[in-house]
Amino acid sequence: MQRFKENPLITKQMITPSQANFSVCGVFNCGATIYNKQIVLLLRVAESYIQDDPTKVIVPQIDPQTKKTIAISFDKTDSRYDFSDSRVIKKHKTTVALTSLSHLRRAYSDDGINFVIDDKPWIEGDDITEIWGVEDPRITKISNNYFITYTAVSNLGIFTNLIKTTDFFSFERLGTLFVTDNKDVAIFPEKIKGKYQTYHRPVPTDIGTPNIWLAKSPDLIHWGEHQKVLTVKDEGLTKGRVGAGAPSIKTPFGWLQIYHVADATNNYHLKALMTDLTDPAKIIAKTHQPLLKPERDYEQNGFFKNVVFANGIIERETEFIVYYGAADDKIAAAKIKKADLYERLGFKND
Repeated sequence: MQRFKENPLITKQMITPSQANFSVCGVFNCGATIYNKQIVLLLRVAESYIQDDPTKVIVPQIDPQTKKTIAISFDKTDSRYDFSDSRVIKKHKTTVALTSLSHLRRAYSDDGINFVIDDKPWIEGDDITEIWGVEDPRITKISNNYFITYTAVSNLGIFTNLIKTTDFFSFERLGTLFVTDNKDVAIFPEKIKGKYQTYHRPVPTDIGTPNIWLAKSPDLIHWGEHQKVLTVKDEGLTKGRVGAGAPSIKTPFGWLQIYHVADATNNYHLKALMTDLTDPAKIIAKTHQPLLKPERDYEQNGFFKNVVFANGIIERETEFIVYYGAADDKIAAAKIKKADLYERLGFKND
């Protein structure tokens, strides 16, 4: 992939905090689509309280009754809590709070490089599954509807919820698709053999590893017929994870999926696979080397080091543009010619 020379395109310094006592700690992992001839990004914006007391950690959460943000205080001297990971607070190895609260915010661009960013959140935590925030949206256009899957986080676990919009102003909440712990849900842009289909990524906590699975649905709400697609073992890893990126793109050769791979040390990179047009559980080609891995300073250093994570792709006539989160606190972009990617997967246009 060829990185944009303007990278990073969006940084936390470009984001207006949603509250006066908040600071923006990251903008990353955006969904992407085209609406009204503009590129629309749905940004994940992570915010935390400005910490004024060095003896405490104050974390934000959503009150599901009032829909307002509340502050939860933790004493740094309390030995029951583990503060070693900047993203979470743990007690007896169980996460009891996130240090930041994420919401989804819109950004628009005519050229795909310079974006106008909303000053306020568009989608925020709402119910009991979202009190710790909403994260990592993926946008699928089906007919005139845009379906947005996103990760919902709370003390109940990690869920996948769904929203529908037609205009990126009003929206309708459609509820929970997959219960805890499940994420990386990328719905296909059309029915296949009469059913909606999606990739998803359950996260086993006892036996097994985080792998990519396929599910089918008659109505986008009720999902079943689960099939294994790609495992950590398939990537030559004994630990780590694999997960779907943006919704798959239909090509002359099959369904193209650019997905992420993380090793045991949480170094992320991007790879690609092609699946059968009538059976997206059947992989027919896969890249062996990464298309993109953390090599630039803005990818290697940030809120969480050595991460490139893409859940937004724009298709152009001759190329794909990938909008990706870099080091969990900024957004960058890279492009690759269709012919080059197809050839790397073993296909050639005649």
